[in-house]
Amino acid sequence: MDKIQSRSAYWDNIKGFLIFLVVFAHCLYDHQDKAAIDAIVKSIYLFHMPAFIFVSGFFGKSERAHSEKSIFVLLFAYFIFNSITGIIMGWTEFFDPEYSYWYILALVIWRLASKYVPKSRANLVISIVFGVGIGFVPVITNDFALSRAIAFFPFYLAGLITPKERFESKPKMPVPGLIALAASVGFGYLTIRVLNIQSDEMLMEAYLESAESLTRLCMFAAASAAIIAILAFAPQHKIPFLTMFGRNSLSIFLIHRLITLVFSAGIAEYRARVMVLASVLMSFAICLAFGNDAVGRLMNGYLEDGAELILRRKDPQKCSRRYTIAAVSAIIVAAAIVINGVVSM
Repeated sequence: MDKIQSRSAYWDNIKGFLIFLVVFAHCLYDHQDKAAIDAIVKSIYLFHMPAFIFVSGFFGKSERAHSEKSIFVLLFAYFIFNSITGIIMGWTEFFDPEYSYWYILALVIWRLASKYVPKSRANLVISIVFGVGIGFVPVITNDFALSRAIAFFPFYLAGLITPKERFESKPKMPVPGLIALAASVGFGYLTIRVLNIQSDEMLMEAYLESAESLTRLCMFAAASAAIIAILAFAPQHKIPFLTMFGRNSLSIFLIHRLITLVFSAGIAEYRARVMVLASVLMSFAICLAFGNDAVGRLMNGYLEDGAELILRRKDPQKCSRRYTIAAVSAIIVAAAIVINGVVSM
């Protein structure tokens, strides 16, 4: 039992660290005109989503991850939270994900695709070729999150083919971890400072120049090394707050983006160091507010009821209040989408 709890804390610590970085980077993202903040944001963007995707792939081995209900949980989450964000921001393209919600749609694609892609190192190499090559195909955009789903798929597949036995009793790996950390810093410097990667390149947009393919390859190398370093140094025991944030990372991810947009606008006039300090505090506050166990349980239950609503598995006469909330919220969001579409015509 202790080993199981230790492994759970290990992965929750990793997810907690990564979700904090997601929120922190989003607090600062709109202020990359300041050199220090630009360096911070780009350094985080080099690896935080690839690492999250790797973890998603690692846990994507289970039958539960590929179950019909699991897929519809994600689709319901995307429908509700992407739609609310789009309506508030005045956008009407439902299948062009708003901000970070591309990840939810991409996760659906990865889980469905992984059923048909053999888990092998040869296919990992092929996926890297596709991930780099997709930048030469401008017709494939972020609609349905396709460009990012294809570009980032190597990290999901890497998680899938990494055997669970490797982490049954996590060995201390200080030397490989240090080598990986040094490699990540080296490739990161090459990508950010020498090749001068731009924000749109980190979002896997189509290339403007063919040389950007080399930049993407270097980014992949930096991210891969960073993932190895994180796996090597992540603590196995529970860490106050961090483990809890990781355990409830989905609720943080779904709720945080609009809050960071408002916060980001509010710190626009401050100096860079004040922005960074304020963003650290705000990121912790957001993670604490939406990453506690009470909110996590409510969110998971709400999304599961939303999936049941789509699958129509429950007898309406025996529905819980939570199920009713999921149904009513879906109706309200759907009506708002229709009204917003009519008004914008």
